[in-house]
Amino acid sequence: LGVSALGGLGVCLLAFPVNTVVMRYQKRLQERLMKEKDERMAVVTEVINSIRAINLHGWEPMFEQQIAEKRNKEIVTLKTFSQLGAVTSTLWLCAPTMAALASFLIKSQVMGETLTPAQGFTSLTLFQLLSVSLTFL
Repeated sequence: LGVSALGGLGVCLLAFPVNTVVMRYQKRLQERLMKEKDERMAVVTEVINSIRAINLHGWEPMFEQQIAEKRNKEIVTLKTFSQLGAVTSTLWLCAPTMAALASFLIKSQVMGETLTPAQGFTSLTLFQLLSVSLTFL
């Protein structure tokens, strides 16, 4: 592909920092999620340990509401965590294709050269390998 391969390399290098930022945020969310789970489990453990007193005084609705609030907070964090996981996976899976597309567009549209099947398939394989290598950095 020659010089047009730099367009694909640029896409890979652009996807790498974006993925890094998303992964760092996802790590913070993971820590927050664990903290929220611990808080909810502490309330559940308290309820289980003092179930007789709770039943005797009729405090079930109060503790049920407290557990539900903690669980809802946990679910919001888990939803955001899952969405960021989807973004990371999408970036990782789409980066090689976008890189190849950028290179092919530069070669065919900007430089005005024809792209042979051998060049296309070889380039797709090489961009896939490059993307996997950048993922492990």
